[in-house]
Amino acid sequence: MAGTTRILILSRSDHAEALAVRRHLPDERVVFVDDDGLRRGLRLTWDLTDPGDPWLGWGDTRFAVRDVGGVLYRPGMRRTPDGRIVETLLRAPESLGERYADFARAEAEAPLLGSLLAGSARWVNSPVAEAAADHKMRQLALAHMAGLTVPPTLVSSDAEELAEFWERQDGRIVVKAVAARPALTLGTPLPTRRVHRADLAALREGVPVPTLFQRLIPARLDLRVTMVGERTFGTAIHSQEGSSPLDWRLDQTVRFTPYDLPPEVLSGLHTLRERLGLHYGAADLRLTPEGEYVFLEINPQGSFLFVEQLTGAPVSQALAQALTA
Repeated sequence: MAGTTRILILSRSDHAEALAVRRHLPDERVVFVDDDGLRRGLRLTWDLTDPGDPWLGWGDTRFAVRDVGGVLYRPGMRRTPDGRIVETLLRAPESLGERYADFARAEAEAPLLGSLLAGSARWVNSPVAEAAADHKMRQLALAHMAGLTVPPTLVSSDAEELAEFWERQDGRIVVKAVAARPALTLGTPLPTRRVHRADLAALREGVPVPTLFQRLIPARLDLRVTMVGERTFGTAIHSQEGSSPLDWRLDQTVRFTPYDLPPEVLSGLHTLRERLGLHYGAADLRLTPEGEYVFLEINPQGSFLFVEQLTGAPVSQALAQALTA
């Protein structure tokens, strides 16, 4: 099938969201590069015999890099025997053992990602853009520049400075992880939680490490805004009705309903998404009781299937259309 425009999916073979997108794509165009392929003996090849026309091979499928029109990048996440959560595109064959597993994985992912990044395919999203976009400090700064309201935030390793900030904010402070996706380093998700005065004493006695304090934003609703290019799927999360009003991720028994955001908020979110170099992004905001929209963060790998299942929003179809555009 020389000359066929290919759509590559880089994910786990059992990744529910990757499979949801695949269902909307023509089978003859899809090349699913799953993380267990090398363990099953599939062949990965990058051919630069002709420097002007590099080729990729995965299993029995061979195609020109120039023929790759879109790449869906949804890395697999697995728990290791020692309890860590790791994110991989290609797992090394088990026969290599643990000593060489990381080296072999890197050696396999380098030609795959390197060759595709050198092409002209549309990435959803580029791992290079995601690595830069994942930084919360950058997100908040760019969100403010895009006209969005952001909460007062302080990151410091100085316990006294954090305590002074807590006092200035009348004790209405939450603590979050500074780095994105803390589950990759902790082995478990880290929920947002309230900071009480007793926590300040513990902070003074503990090991000084950078800690993120942020003004607690009261909520009428939590909002998940899923963006696929210029398309937007807003979801109202009625978090205050459940057992976890501070972090809706801990109680998803509450109502999830479609929600239309004001044009100025949508404009700011899409400006932010574009400045971060993302085609896809899942933004979290809070709507205050006074009607103010406050931006919290945007996740380049944010889950979308629950939005589709609970509200009927055709997110996976929109992603498929973006890949085939």
